[in-house]
Amino acid sequence: MGFYCASKFALEALAESYHYELAGQGIESVIVEPGAYETPVFGNTVTAADDARTNTYGAVKQTPAKLNAALSSTAGNAQEVADAVLRLLKLLRERSR
Repeated sequence: MGFYCASKFALEALAESYHYELAGQGIESVIVEPGAYETPVFGNTVTAADDARTNTYGAVKQTPAKLNAALSSTAGNAQEVADAVLRLLKLLRERSR
């Protein structure tokens, strides 16, 4: 999960730095962080071929399955995110006129 979380934070930091660095050129930068929405990302989780090594992780080895189960039971419809992004783009376009 470390790589997944690190990549999420890296994108957040990049977008925030763009916000400050590009403002002088009239370029706006925003980031949308919608939370839990149904996507296939956790269904594509790669598992180790070495089950013996995986078993040494103890309870931590259950994290991907538990996270996937929790997200699939509470996740919203990804179309809501797409609609929100579209509204945001329209708002930004209107502001730039």
